[in-house]
Amino acid sequence: MAIHRDIAEALQKAAKRRHRDTALRKEAQKNALLAEDYHTLQQQLNSTQFIQPLDAATTKSNIYYIKKRFIRFCQANKHAHWRTSLQPRYSDKGFIMTFLHWICETYLQKRRKKSKKKTVNQYWRDFKMLYRRCNKGQVVNPNHCEEIRKYINTELKEKFDLDDQPGAKPVLSVDDLLLGLTHHWSRDRSVFPTEDDRLDLPTIMLFQAYTACRPAELVDGTKCRAASDPMLDDCDREDAGGSERAADDKLARGCKQQPRNPSPPNRSMKQKRKSTIKSGYESESDTDSDLDDPIFDGVDETDDGESDGDGDEDDSDEDDTTDTEYSDVANEDVEMLPPEPDPYQPTATMEQDEDKDIIRLHKALCYEDIVLWIVRDPNKGGRDVLAMEVFFRHHKGVDNKPKPTIFLFRENPLPILCPISHILARAIRDDAVDVGGFSHAAPFFSTKIGRAATKVNWKTSMLKTPIFRRSVRTTAGAWEKSTTDPMKYSAYAFYLDRIGSDLGSEDKWTSYCMRRGNANALLKVAPNPVVDQVMRHDPMTGCLANAYLNRRVGFNTQDAYLERDPSADGLTKAFSHMSIRCNPEVPREIPKAELAKLPPDPEVVELTREVKQTAIRLRQQYGFIKSAPVDEKVKYQRRRCDLRNAEKTFKEDMTKEYQEAYRRRMHNEELERQLSGTAVEEKAEPSVEHQLPERTYLQPILCDFSTDMGFEEMTGRKIRAIDGMVRLARCREGHPRAFVDFDASRYGFRFARGKARAGSRYRLGRDTNVEIDERGAVERLDGLTNAITKLDEMREPPDEFHEATSKLSRTQPRSCGSWR
Repeated sequence: MAIHRDIAEALQKAAKRRHRDTALRKEAQKNALLAEDYHTLQQQLNSTQFIQPLDAATTKSNIYYIKKRFIRFCQANKHAHWRTSLQPRYSDKGFIMTFLHWICETYLQKRRKKSKKKTVNQYWRDFKMLYRRCNKGQVVNPNHCEEIRKYINTELKEKFDLDDQPGAKPVLSVDDLLLGLTHHWSRDRSVFPTEDDRLDLPTIMLFQAYTACRPAELVDGTKCRAASDPMLDDCDREDAGGSERAADDKLARGCKQQPRNPSPPNRSMKQKRKSTIKSGYESESDTDSDLDDPIFDGVDETDDGESDGDGDEDDSDEDDTTDTEYSDVANEDVEMLPPEPDPYQPTATMEQDEDKDIIRLHKALCYEDIVLWIVRDPNKGGRDVLAMEVFFRHHKGVDNKPKPTIFLFRENPLPILCPISHILARAIRDDAVDVGGFSHAAPFFSTKIGRAATKVNWKTSMLKTPIFRRSVRTTAGAWEKSTTDPMKYSAYAFYLDRIGSDLGSEDKWTSYCMRRGNANALLKVAPNPVVDQVMRHDPMTGCLANAYLNRRVGFNTQDAYLERDPSADGLTKAFSHMSIRCNPEVPREIPKAELAKLPPDPEVVELTREVKQTAIRLRQQYGFIKSAPVDEKVKYQRRRCDLRNAEKTFKEDMTKEYQEAYRRRMHNEELERQLSGTAVEEKAEPSVEHQLPERTYLQPILCDFSTDMGFEEMTGRKIRAIDGMVRLARCREGHPRAFVDFDASRYGFRFARGKARAGSRYRLGRDTNVEIDERGAVERLDGLTNAITKLDEMREPPDEFHEATSKLSRTQPRSCGSWR
């Protein structure tokens, strides 16, 4: 009997893989240790005092950052080398206390926001991990630990006014989720790099709300320092792939270059002992560069490039559900540029032999983790239904205590709440279905299968591909969806926080709001073992009660004490969640006119003066800033970056005060209106006109919450929603332009006559757009940069002008900018 071609090809590949594995296994057997080798290995293992533990990625990052701060401490206070200072005879109780005092004085005291005591505890915990690894397993004296703990709780807490109260733990209910999704699809005016991101964001939110998974199980939550050994010095740290450029840089810094060629496994026993005892970590390429794009203006960066996060040496009972102040920034590297290719690390784009398996490169949800099923009609007269199994494997502590979990998803009558519809749209958009013809949604809902269930297989080339991928810049400057790199957690956190800000929420929207919401919902209906399985917690640890319970009691204790029936009157549910404290009328930011009326920030004034003086000095000495030496330009750019950060911080602080005062005035006006007897004016729902017709088509479909319709109508609505999301994901929405009148002659800005295209608009740099009238003169500008607004104070064109005109000359060969 002839078999299908697909089966024959699968058998051929399986046979090749088996033969290859057999050859490798026989080769390994030839290199087996002999009796004397085992004796030598035993002696080597006995002489090894400490084997480095298998640390999680977050733990590696935290150790690296505490080591970085400790090196600064040793240099600032004229101590010995950091490894020498960490030795037990030098690192005594007073030395550690002074280090923690220096941490508070250097990093925490300068913050405007009141720091938490748990931040210092986190520093102390990370220092103990660094101490243990540097001293070959030796721990800090337990008596010293107790004294240091009391020192933190008393002297440091009082001197630096540390806050020991737990942070807010808001809970996102189904009503809050529906409010956020409705805003995202219908009222959100924000621009995404690609509309693929607009499709991915609600899909991730639905997965988190339904499974209580952590965001790192869906997107890339690794940090830039999580791949290498944190105990290596910077001069000894090789690039992730051992590239030639990294080796040249190390030689330029005067560091000794280590041999890069690994020893083959069939060499001498000496080389075997090295590979056995040496503690190393697998390196992953994460050399992505940051892009200064206005889409991600909410992500702050510092000179350290460090990020917030709680690190655990092991998968402890505590959970990192709250935002700590351990680092200097709130979110880490929204990296949108493709990483530099690494010749020593396999990538998904490399050509691989047919008999070799595709390598999974990222710890994120991939297509192989999702199994889509078409189940035979259970109602005998309707249609076949869709079901989906999702396998979550990259949970917290997976390296030490794996707890893989599989969740089953069902269809939801509302497309906006149906995760299967979103995944189908994503799969159709990626052309991931193995069988041809399923390029739209209708075939999935018109099947009449003859067996109990049929699996929808993905293409083999897509199995290791992350489902939620980030947007990257092309060589032409446009945005497109990456084919291999997963979305960064920082980008997802930014999008989620933006939804909460647009809704005027008093609480910050984070990914753990949905995780807490699922946990609190399960506690009402599911037994404790099921809750622990969903949350990936060990039983009887108390982690759920300590970190996830809603601090707003979700029970009518008043009626219970009065011996009445504590019936659900709606108030308890409303006040225990977030939506009642959301008001879209609250402005997103303080108006510019009101901000201009405030007294200037002294720090901004001082930095502005320094930037201006530095610019004048560089122009006087070198003619142009770009002609200055590299170190001078770096200092100048750093001052400008500090100025931008100071201006942004001042604006954010004033925005928070403005929003709080606005909410207070809004409630007071409502009370005054009630006292005066003024009738409440019903405000019409503001209409939002979208740029893309695909989004206008999709909005009424997803925002239709009616369920009293026929089965065929409900299926048709779901099909239209999926096809609409696929069409929308293929589009790209541009930034809206708001032109303002501008007198170009006042600033001495003109275009050479005859070289500017009449009636056209040109883009100078990143923030300035020029519109040319029919006579070829500058008519209007939008997005005025500091270079344009400060021209009255300068007689010479700033560097931004030259950079802008050079960009214009490259993009528009027939146009030219000049300075009069």
